[in-house]
Amino acid sequence: MTFTYPATVESGQWHTLLVETVGEEMRVALDGKPAAYLKSSGIGHATKSKIELGVAGKDGYFDDIKVWNAEPAKP
Repeated sequence: MTFTYPATVESGQWHTLLVETVGEEMRVALDGKPAAYLKSSGIGHATKSKIELGVAGKDGYFDDIKVWNAEPAKP
């Protein structure tokens, strides 16, 4: 399954991308601003173990990538 959300980013500039998943929901922020939201049973699948990053067939660089498990905040 692939989804594309358009974003305008300037070439030669660094940006901060945050991707959060909780259960079947995923939200994305680009430079601190909401950029995408998706709800799908595939996101929360018990055997999901892969993360992919792409730049739509263009050049791009990734630096300082961090991945961790966290517990959802309690209300």
